[in-house]
Amino acid sequence: YVLSVSDASGKSRETELWVFRAENPELSQAPGLRLELVKEIKLDAVPPRLDDSRFNSVGKMSVKELGGVKYLEADGAMGSRFAVGVTLPGEGHLYCFEFDYPDDRRRTADILVQTCRLVGSEYELQTGYAAGDEYPATNRILTSRCLYWAASDKDVAVVVMTARPDSPAALSAVRVYRVLDGLPPVKVNEPPLVDGWRRTVALYFEDPAINYDFAVNGGRMPGLETMLDRVVATMKYTGENLLAYPGVWYHGRIGETYNPRDHALAFLDAFYTRFDREGLMLMPTFNQNNQPVPAGLVTRASMRDGSLHGSPCTIWDDGRPNPGLWHGNPPNFNISHPAVQEGILRDFEAMLAQGAPHPSFKGFVMHLTRHTLHWFGDIKAGYNDYTVEMFEKATGIRVPVDRRDPKRGKLYADWLLANCREQWISWRCEFMAAWYKRLARRLAEVRPDLRLVLNSLSPVTPGYDGFLDPDIYYRRNREAGLDARLYADTPNIVICQTTVPADYRWLGTWSYKTPEADARMRTIDLVPGTFRTLDGARLPWVHQHDRYWESAVGRTKQTLTCDWLKEHTWRVSTINPAGVHALRHFVAPLRHHDLVGVSKGGFLIGTYGMEEYLRPFAAAFRALPAVVFDDVPGSTEFVKVRQKAVAGRRWFYVANTHEQPEAVTLELGAAATDLAGGGRLSPGTQRLELKPYELRSFSLPEDAAVSVR
Repeated sequence: YVLSVSDASGKSRETELWVFRAENPELSQAPGLRLELVKEIKLDAVPPRLDDSRFNSVGKMSVKELGGVKYLEADGAMGSRFAVGVTLPGEGHLYCFEFDYPDDRRRTADILVQTCRLVGSEYELQTGYAAGDEYPATNRILTSRCLYWAASDKDVAVVVMTARPDSPAALSAVRVYRVLDGLPPVKVNEPPLVDGWRRTVALYFEDPAINYDFAVNGGRMPGLETMLDRVVATMKYTGENLLAYPGVWYHGRIGETYNPRDHALAFLDAFYTRFDREGLMLMPTFNQNNQPVPAGLVTRASMRDGSLHGSPCTIWDDGRPNPGLWHGNPPNFNISHPAVQEGILRDFEAMLAQGAPHPSFKGFVMHLTRHTLHWFGDIKAGYNDYTVEMFEKATGIRVPVDRRDPKRGKLYADWLLANCREQWISWRCEFMAAWYKRLARRLAEVRPDLRLVLNSLSPVTPGYDGFLDPDIYYRRNREAGLDARLYADTPNIVICQTTVPADYRWLGTWSYKTPEADARMRTIDLVPGTFRTLDGARLPWVHQHDRYWESAVGRTKQTLTCDWLKEHTWRVSTINPAGVHALRHFVAPLRHHDLVGVSKGGFLIGTYGMEEYLRPFAAAFRALPAVVFDDVPGSTEFVKVRQKAVAGRRWFYVANTHEQPEAVTLELGAAATDLAGGGRLSPGTQRLELKPYELRSFSLPEDAAVSVR
């Protein structure tokens, strides 16, 4: 539509008005994904026998064989790679790429699809697989199926690279399909709402990069609508029902004055409007590192004379502010300063007013990295005058340090950590709990179903003190200011623990690694200590952060660029576990805790390639009411059975948290309905055979018992 406004003199102005269409053309009501084969490429020779001979490589290539199937393997040197060209039948369509690869040894493969001409940056499909080692090999050819939203160029390249030394990438075949009818949603038998909530499987972005993922410009109409259609279709296809996306990012609230990644103005309104109609949920995240400071506050002189000890700039344990370090380091600002809190509250209230009228708005996520200003971040930070004075007033402990000493922050830290470390840590946690309870109360005042998620995203790696401590995650969370036990009286606060599954491989070349550290990293996402923070949580959630496999290999001297290909210069690939191991980080945490939410993401749509496993998991998980279930006695180390009576029914689930098939024998007091797969279990003794990482959910009458034999 065009709106024209004229005044009495005849002067007029015009502006476009867009109305979202009623139907989503990217969704299909078909029972499954309908595909039309475009091309199959067999990679069984060097170079492959291609119709148009579009092939290029860096490093040594060889042909090997597994189970009678030949495959092309790059050598084990990091950055060795090959590219094959494919011509698509049309522009702007949804395609499906299948990558066949050998699951026979340790492999870490980066796979991307890009246009051959490469105009700008393309992140629609940057993926890969991690096989072998911590993910035991099947010694079979596996298939990874990935969606690709095509841009305007029909000529594309598949680029396959060894991403870590001695972990050679390989493919045996590439198949390209055109998706005919759009994406079919996962069928979920929704349970009764609990306090306005259902269990969540969430698509989570650390970086506000959603405009990069769907081959359209979502910064303005009509690309915004197309992007929204594709986001909705992708989430419904994977079984995800909640989007966590930055509303406040590194330097403040995303809007007119700060707009990273070219977002549409008031883009959250567009998301809420579409999600309201589609029955999806949205929680904006706060992932902020910096706030404006008065001009002239931070100078060489103020960094030396101690005057910053009273400022919003947090003082580290060496008596100085942050010297300019970024991710993975303590914060720049101190959460206990009024100016920092006032800045947060301004954004909080503005986004609350924006979201509150929309049913899809469900509250906020505090994205708590080590560097963020939303908590103390690290035991090495927070040694400002006002913070120490608040501690003294609350505890009665006098910190005997000269307030005129320019390096008094270091003296504060030395004395506090030597004489009352535990009291200092406990007070910081209590301070943060009071702050977050204030925000949670405000949400509940506006709408009782709104929640505040506290997501600890501070990865523990071998360089940290006490890395081998089984409770290192719990200890570091408390040192940063998060103790879940303090929130037991607050019904709308969710505690989330993040793991970074790819770090075992991503950190593989770091020089300080030892055999002990290597063994610890290999299983850190499986051990109970990693999830101890959730022990006191009323509403526990686990998040998987997709480590960015960032690489500028495409701009080095050894580039794949040639007469038919301009290689992408920057990668941020999401490399996922091979085959069914993709479910390990969704299901294995159930070994230690029931969960009301799980999430995954980072820069890209990180679930590409795992949909065949994620869809049945989401159907079973989301069919359960959003309350914490009780353990059923008799569960084994790997098979967990939990149950809860809700809304006149008894709900229970059986989870195999192991990479191998397992079995469990149940005793049922009545017939039980399979909530995802259909069918029923008869009363009495029932033996369930469970596939690796399989979750099955059921319900039966409330007065009927469930036990493990």
